Amino acid sequence: MRERIGSYQIEVLAEGGMGRVYKGRHETLGRYAAIKTLLPKNAGDAALRERFRREAQAQARLQHPNIVTVYDFIEEDGDLFLAMELVEGGSLETLLRARPRGRMALDEALPLFTQVLDALAYVHGEKIVHRDVKPSNVMVCSSGAKLSDFGIALLTEAPRVTTSQHVMGSLPYMSPEQLEAKNIDLRSDIYSASLVLFRMLAGRPAYEAKEYLAQIHERLAGPPDLRTLVPELPTGLCEALATAWHYDRDQRFSSVVAFREALLSGAAGFLASAAIASNDTVVDGDAPTEPLILADDAEPRGATAVVALVIAGAFVAAVTVLVTQRKTVPFPTQAPRLASVQRPTTTIIFDPGVGPIDPPKPVPNHPRPQENKSPLFLAPRPDDSEAKRRREIDALREAIARGFERAERELVAENFTAAIRELDRTAEMAQRYPADFQQAREQIAALRDRVINAQVAAQTRKAQDALWAAQLAQIEDDIRAERWPEAERFATRITKDPQVPAAVAAHAKKLLQQAKDGRRNAFKDIHVGTTSNTPVRKPSSPPRKER
Repeated sequence: MRERIGSYQIEVLAEGGMGRVYKGRHETLGRYAAIKTLLPKNAGDAALRERFRREAQAQARLQHPNIVTVYDFIEEDGDLFLAMELVEGGSLETLLRARPRGRMALDEALPLFTQVLDALAYVHGEKIVHRDVKPSNVMVCSSGAKLSDFGIALLTEAPRVTTSQHVMGSLPYMSPEQLEAKNIDLRSDIYSASLVLFRMLAGRPAYEAKEYLAQIHERLAGPPDLRTLVPELPTGLCEALATAWHYDRDQRFSSVVAFREALLSGAAGFLASAAIASNDTVVDGDAPTEPLILADDAEPRGATAVVALVIAGAFVAAVTVLVTQRKTVPFPTQAPRLASVQRPTTTIIFDPGVGPIDPPKPVPNHPRPQENKSPLFLAPRPDDSEAKRRREIDALREAIARGFERAERELVAENFTAAIRELDRTAEMAQRYPADFQQAREQIAALRDRVINAQVAAQTRKAQDALWAAQLAQIEDDIRAERWPEAERFATRITKDPQVPAAVAAHAKKLLQQAKDGRRNAFKDIHVGTTSNTPVRKPSSPPRKER
């Protein structure tokens, strides 16, 4: 066991499956450092050594208050050492496990997480993708959060160390494109970061499957609804997270900055929404230009505004209730839109000098006025208001039926995104009069479930097909490189797997025959001669002549 590395006096701090970390004190500077190195059993692995150098190269160029700073890279006696800032604290994973429920409140989690996002935004600006964002790679100290461990970071201008057949990262926090061994970009870090915040808020990982294919299927279905685990979370914040962990990376945020702003706006929007509700502000009825994304199990958020109007003369008190139907719009990044409200059918009479009072009752021997021209007495007739309401309901019923038909057509064509968008529009119309469209809302929810299940099934097939295609491509590469035994062994395993699709098995069978033919042809020109145990005698020498 070493006692010093370079100018550092050391002691073992921690050890894992791949490497060891020392705590070192610089003899001249007196500065403490965390010194990372590979375990002896891994020190001779060329790929691991290259990854280790890559980590030093990636992290050394990063100078940010929320990133662990690299001090030095040391090569001594054939071993590699990376000296970096010693963070006095623990990892986010350790901190969460120490909590009674394994989670943080939003007002504690969000400031730490935004520091992680600040670090990622800086990393991406340096053309580096971290590729392993997870709670154990976030250090928490008195100054806040610090991102660490760039061991598998990808420098966009550097060659890759691994091939597409090797999946690098931590399974519970991988993006779908990492699991499927596809090319990745900064949106992969956004996906992983969103799962870190899920872990911080929910007290459990979003994905807990142990097997590889099960992890892919979980991502197709999406994480559990965070609001069912933590009901008090702002709706806007949950919507921002849902965008960040979208299976299709083209549907995620295009930058970490956009993700961070959506989170902060969502949290602020929740507070603003509560203030609006307390002030009895109602929403205007124009439909939003963009479809609203509603949870499948979300009931319409309604509120009945009760206005108590007291005072009827000196001794009489009258209370009039105005009933309005209001739906709160999800608050992703902007203020809620306004939606219309039925005007009360009750006639309310106001006297500027006294306040609201009841309509005057007819008095004997005094004829009741036939009509009052004062604008203070103008109000819609109940019959007119009800007729207008029925006309609007009939128009909405026809529009909902057309939207339902369009969604069905998009489902048949497997245009799942368009089908969900159409259902969102239809559901928004049905929310205008929830009681009248209860059956329509149930049908929309049922169709939404069918669309989501069909989308998951289609994406699962697509992911599995991609995996089979990758394996067949590997066999073809082995054949082209004349690695006949490897190709034959791999193809044989696929043909014997009962779960392999028939088309894949047939292709693997052809490749297996090609591998066998290639191996046979490689040896057909080699001839081995026959051997015999019969000794070969030297011809006898002629008799010597006598002199």
